[in-house]
Order: sequence, then structure tokens, then C-alpha cells
Amino acid sequence: AAQCFFLRGSLNLRTKNYAKAVQAYERGLALDPTDVVATMNLGIVLRNLGRHADAKPYLLKAYCAASFVRRRREAPRCRRDASLTARAGTSSIATTARRATTWRSISTR
Repeated sequence: AAQCFFLRGSLNLRTKNYAKAVQAYERGLALDPTDVVATMNLGIVLRNLGRHADAKPYLLKAYCAASFVRRRREAPRCRRDASLTARAGTSSIATTARRATTWRSISTR
């Protein structure tokens, strides 16, 4: 059932009907909150609507989940990224991503 909502959200995202895409992704994620692609797409849709503060948690969650699947040692870094995002306040997602990348490169030296 969740896949139906994710498909509907993807179609609405592709046709730039962002309001309906948000509704579909939110309903789908209520049924299956573990879907990384749907989480990322919801963040993208919210960003496209200009709702950057709402998009950040979804994009960060998708990034951390994908990193955790690739390498289990990424999880602690994602917690640092989350605190970095919280401190970033109203800065843009791109600025937050740059700060997180800088933090990761410094912490791995």
C-alpha cells in the first residue's frame, strides 16, 4: 500500500505538482517510514516548495540511512551532522551540507 503512495508522489514530483506529492509521500511514509528514496524525495519536494526548514530533517535522515547501509561507521557522523544542522539555524541546505562535509573531512584526519 505504501508503494502506491510513493508511486503517486513520484508522478506528482515529476509533473511539478508539489502539493499533491507532499501529501502522497507523507501518507506513504506513515505506512512505511523506512523507505529511504521516499524520504529523500519528500525532502526534495519540500525544498522545491521553498520549505527548507521542513526539508532538512528528511534529507538528513535519507543521507544517514543511505550512509548506514553503505558503511555502518557513518552513523556516528550522521549524529554530528544532525547537531550541526540544528546549530545552522536558518541557513540554506547547501550551506549546511558544506559544513557537514567539512566536519566529516576534519574528523577523519
